[in-house]
Amino acid sequence: MAIIARFDAAAAIIVGAEGAPGNDAGDPGGLTVYGHDQASWPDLLARVPASVRAQLPRNVSGLTRDQALLAYRAGYWNLVRADDLPAPLALLAFDAAVNQGTGWAPAALQSVLGVAVDGDIGPQTIQAAAEADVMDTLAEFAWRRDQRYRQASNWQSFGHGWITRLFRTVALSLVYDGPAGQAEWLPHIGAS
Repeated sequence: MAIIARFDAAAAIIVGAEGAPGNDAGDPGGLTVYGHDQASWPDLLARVPASVRAQLPRNVSGLTRDQALLAYRAGYWNLVRADDLPAPLALLAFDAAVNQGTGWAPAALQSVLGVAVDGDIGPQTIQAAAEADVMDTLAEFAWRRDQRYRQASNWQSFGHGWITRLFRTVALSLVYDGPAGQAEWLPHIGAS
């Protein structure tokens, strides 16, 4: 049984959920490679540290898997302070930031936890997450994610896939056990 790092396990889940590169005409993100879409790529480049930005292409068309993972860590994982959250919440918050927005995900988590909503995961949010009932928090956060999906203008086109992704992520969050995560279940989600 392989032991893998917490981020690596979460990233495998996200890359598996995002699927193959594509350019769906109905997707406002345009060309998407390893889950990074061209429309939001400039925003991601603007918010990651310069040292990371220097290692990333200007367009997603040239993105390698390693670069995609670097961008996920710097632009999403670190933003929601996933290393500091209980493992199940870390995975759900990371996925929410990737799929539903880096502004919305931290603010929604803060709202669920009953702390001041400023969109910046800080010590109060981390403490509240550590003290919260994880199952109740997961359920409420998942419900809010569901409601946000249902309000999207392209719900009819992508809703089934989004809800399937949400259910899978919630289910995986229950077995996603943190820094010493067991990788034995990763092949079942299409990860390498």
